[in-house]
Amino acid sequence: MITLLNLNSISNCYGQEASDSVEHSIGDLLIANIHYGTYFYKQDFNGQLNNFDHSKIFNPIQTIGISLSGIYSNGDKHTYGIHFSYAQVIPQKVNVNDTTGGIINGFNFGCSFYGLNLTPKSKFSSTIVGIGFNTGRLRIKSESYKSQKNPFFAPVISLSPKFYLGKITIGLRTEYQLDVSKKGWRSVNFTNKKNSISVLKLNQSALITYFSLGWKF
Repeated sequence: MITLLNLNSISNCYGQEASDSVEHSIGDLLIANIHYGTYFYKQDFNGQLNNFDHSKIFNPIQTIGISLSGIYSNGDKHTYGIHFSYAQVIPQKVNVNDTTGGIINGFNFGCSFYGLNLTPKSKFSSTIVGIGFNTGRLRIKSESYKSQKNPFFAPVISLSPKFYLGKITIGLRTEYQLDVSKKGWRSVNFTNKKNSISVLKLNQSALITYFSLGWKF
């Protein structure tokens, strides 16, 4: 009888600990976000892009996009994160050289395929550190010359704190991407323009910050 009572006490204590663990965990989540991003490049493209040394508000490159974030557990004490995003570069004017200008735009796709939640016990926030990649391209277009494109591929490390207000989420995501692709610009092939122009090479390694507003499912 004493043995049974002891086993029952141990079982109750274990059940209470498991209940507390679930109570203090955010659990599995899927979050749809809209986000606004700002890039700080390693290079500044003749002083026209925000970079590590100087920046101005609303200088290129600015993006707006959508993303899906997920948080899940695999049965242990850790929780993990994944992140998929697509963003369009907001078109802005740039000078290609002293006499010629154009509009810079583009897109990027991002994937963080492994992330670790640094605050797994919090019900009201998460902080995911992750690795993944970004890919996409910048494009400069004008009526007077062939459009130029600069595609890139970059491994990424990220830090993404997010706060939960009921179903609404507010997040700040910081990424560093290391461009491992070619720096040169190339003419877009499907065009009837004949004039070409030389564009300064650009390495798209950058520090990126995203502000996001999301809905938790």
